[in-house]
Amino acid sequence: MKENFEDDEEFTMKDYEELIKDLKRKSKYPFIVKAGKDFHTALFNLFSKVWEDEKKPEGWKLTLMIQLFKGKGSKFDFGNQRFIHMKEEIPKSFEQLIITKCKRRIVEYCSKFQIGAVPGHQPSEHLFTLKSIISFYQLLQMAIIISFYDIRKFFDSESLRDAMNSLYESEIRGKLYRLIFELNKNNVMTIQTGSGTTEPV
Repeated sequence: MKENFEDDEEFTMKDYEELIKDLKRKSKYPFIVKAGKDFHTALFNLFSKVWEDEKKPEGWKLTLMIQLFKGKGSKFDFGNQRFIHMKEEIPKSFEQLIITKCKRRIVEYCSKFQIGAVPGHQPSEHLFTLKSIISFYQLLQMAIIISFYDIRKFFDSESLRDAMNSLYESEIRGKLYRLIFELNKNNVMTIQTGSGTTEPV
């Protein structure tokens, strides 16, 4: 965690301006994009402070999870609920800045079968592959067994250590590595349900 590199990533005004352009292009976070010059100066200074100190503000730790019924099965079955993760726009913008700086290296180390979050790919590619395999085996008049794995709970149970290990293997080191760890550790969550909001945990 304490590795330092001479060519370690820096955060500059150019990085901030690129982030704002990207947010504007994606029509995200109008509260930030449409703000005045003084706000942007203050936000740049805040991001610079977090970048330099590698310590996230207390307010960035809180995530509100809104519980929604899927619309099928029993409402009393916890597995039939979905959650929307709500976080403030400012910490989400900083996280996007970090991911933008890491993305090239992460994509380079992805498996050739990985299409999620990889530029230039679409989920329909998996469907095309599956249909092609089925058609090929039909042509050969051979049986085929296709297995599917439901990993819907994966994102709620992925270990931070495992994720950090994958990033390290993708050559994400130094400041970027430490910032990602800092932004994801000791988070506090509250769940908004039909009966009210839970205590933070």
